[in-house]
Amino acid sequence: MWEPEPPEGIEPLEWILVTSVAVSTVEDAWQRVTWYLWRWLIEDFHKGLRNGCLLEDRCLQTVEAMCNLLGILTPTAMRHALVATDGADRS
Repeated sequence: MWEPEPPEGIEPLEWILVTSVAVSTVEDAWQRVTWYLWRWLIEDFHKGLRNGCLLEDRCLQTVEAMCNLLGILTPTAMRHALVATDGADRS
């Protein structure tokens, strides 16, 4: 992958993605790139659960209680992730 529009006078960044999933075609390679791009939304979603919804501070006794809480908090965490992603230039 490479930086498509580097700042003027700056050499563009180029990096290699390493994966444990087989890549046999160019289409496979671009699919792995797409997966990597989704990583940032997932990171922001988990950050929203941890920090915005204080998920780690809740003392739940059962898996069922955790699933119920996640059902309630997921829309809020997703909204946080989308707002964070819209405000960040990660292209």
